[in-house]
Amino acid sequence: MIRRFLWLALICSAAATAQRSQLPAAADVLKNLERTFAPIQDFSVTVEGDVNMESIRVPRTTATMYFRRPDKVHFVSDRFSIIPREGMSPNPDRLRADYDATTIGWDTLGEKRVLKLQLAAKNQKVRLRQAFIWVDPNNWTLVKLTSMPYERRTITFEFEQGFVDNAYWLPSKLTAYFGSVGERSEPIFQLPEGAPNPAPQMDEMQRGFRSGSVTFTYAKYRVNVGIPDSVFVTKDRK
Repeated sequence: MIRRFLWLALICSAAATAQRSQLPAAADVLKNLERTFAPIQDFSVTVEGDVNMESIRVPRTTATMYFRRPDKVHFVSDRFSIIPREGMSPNPDRLRADYDATTIGWDTLGEKRVLKLQLAAKNQKVRLRQAFIWVDPNNWTLVKLTSMPYERRTITFEFEQGFVDNAYWLPSKLTAYFGSVGERSEPIFQLPEGAPNPAPQMDEMQRGFRSGSVTFTYAKYRVNVGIPDSVFVTKDRK
């Protein structure tokens, strides 16, 4: 019986080791995200926002969003509540440069089998200091991002991706969830060795916090049309 038990334990240990070895390296996952986004130099898109936050009444609002590499973003709207641009325009180009990444393992979101990664900022100037991301390996797109709780507050972005012009993977829908965790919650995030100490992740999360969600739908993409500097200069002058 002892021999059988030891043999079973050895088999289980070997299977677990083999499963871990099959996980792609975090750096490779981030490289694949970059390759998916690489053909996109700029785009404009119509964004419609629907706010569902406690004690807030905001009518459904439409805006035009402009993006150009590496990180220029501009919104045209008389009234538009903008969540952090890390969510509205997730550009993966900076992830490997800004974060220490670790592959946590496989996870399931809906019916999708996805990869879960842990991110920790290398530099204290990075606004989103610590987070988890989920990546769809079928098309190497970002499907979810959630922050580490800061002062018991969390923010989660969930993406639906669409294949635009039969050439580009871009968000078709984004839902941002703002929530909180209990005072006695156990830490869910472990910093990689040598990573900087925790610090505030987003200024927006420190003031006037309310729980709820905001849903954005994207339509009428125009990709690689050569958006001029003047579009973004207008933003800077406001």
